[in-house]
Amino acid sequence: MNYAVDVVQVSEPADIATAIEGFVPNILVLSGHGRLCGARSAQIVVGSSSIIGTEVGIVPPLVFLSACHTAPRGTGSINIADVLLHRGAVAVIASQILISAERNSRLMQLFFRDLVAATRSPRYDATILDVWYGAMVRNVTTDIVSSSKKLLAWADSVRFGERTLEEEIQARGDRIRTGAAYEDVLAVLFELADSSGFGSQCRGTISSQWFFPESMFYQLLGRPERLRIGVGVNQG
Repeated sequence: MNYAVDVVQVSEPADIATAIEGFVPNILVLSGHGRLCGARSAQIVVGSSSIIGTEVGIVPPLVFLSACHTAPRGTGSINIADVLLHRGAVAVIASQILISAERNSRLMQLFFRDLVAATRSPRYDATILDVWYGAMVRNVTTDIVSSSKKLLAWADSVRFGERTLEEEIQARGDRIRTGAAYEDVLAVLFELADSSGFGSQCRGTISSQWFFPESMFYQLLGRPERLRIGVGVNQG
């Protein structure tokens, strides 16, 4: 399967609609600085102005908002994620809080790598929701091991047969519940650490330093189960 990617740097909101109209993507990634305007609205900065979603023009089925504060909850604000859903997006990936650019970049890499792998898989009933779940399981692992240089060094070096730590945890995904991902990933992580002789150090490091669960503050909104992966990203 062939893939086409168009990277466009824009300086004003009108450039976004023009770029989309000329390329007609199945997936749109808007990467920039998110701005929470008091309790009123959550926008993305474009040049000297900002957008709320009405400026995008044709809205692709899937939109990934790679920016802070794109889907805050509890403030009653109008936000770009909800506006894009209202204007036709089937699913939108967004963040509730200020996020780390480095970790966001890693999450995007995981997601798109898994998406490409899914298009090559014989499992044609996979959906964007399935891909997102797999990427998030590995991102939860990253949240945990990134809390310590010692943990990160172990995670980068340890192998379980041919698998990395992330791959081994993902392979045990049937044990990881959607609403208890951190608890379940920790349980699997401790088991794997024990099997490699790193168990006591792993437990000691995490109990003394803990970690920030950034993945909890991402949301996959809309109807991602309707976006089936086979030929491109198609609505089912």
